[in-house]
Amino acid sequence: MFQLCEIILHLQEELQGERKEKSFFKLERDKIQAVLQTFKNNLEEAERQLKNKRRERAEAEERHRLEISVYKQKKKHVLSEQQNTISEEKMDAVSLSLLLQNQNIESDLRLLKENQDLQGEEAPGGQLHKAAETEKPD
Repeated sequence: MFQLCEIILHLQEELQGERKEKSFFKLERDKIQAVLQTFKNNLEEAERQLKNKRRERAEAEERHRLEISVYKQKKKHVLSEQQNTISEEKMDAVSLSLLLQNQNIESDLRLLKENQDLQGEEAPGGQLHKAAETEKPD
C-alpha cells in the first residue's frame, strides 16, 4: 500500500507538473497568437495603406492626364488665335498698302492732270504769260 501511495503521490506530482507545463504552453500559445494577430493587423493596415496610395496615385495620374489635355487644348486655341491675329494683321497691312498705293496713284494722276492743264494753258504761244505782262501798269 505504501508503494501505491508513493505511486499516487508521484502521479499527482507528475500531474501537477503536466498542468504547469500545460499552463506554460497555453501562455506561450496565447503570446504567439497575440503576436500573430498583431502581425496580421499590421499587414492588413499596410495593405490598406498601399491600396490607398495606389488609388491616390492613379487619381493623381488621371488628374495629370486631364491637366495635360486641357493644356493642349488651351495651347491649340492660343495658337489658332495667334494665327488668326497674324492673318488679320497681314490682311490689314495688305489693305493699307493697297490704300496707300491707290492714294499715290490718284495723287500722281491729279498731278499729271494739273501739269497737263498748266501746259495746256501755256501752250498757245505763251499768251497767258504775255497777257499778264501787258496788263501790268508801269
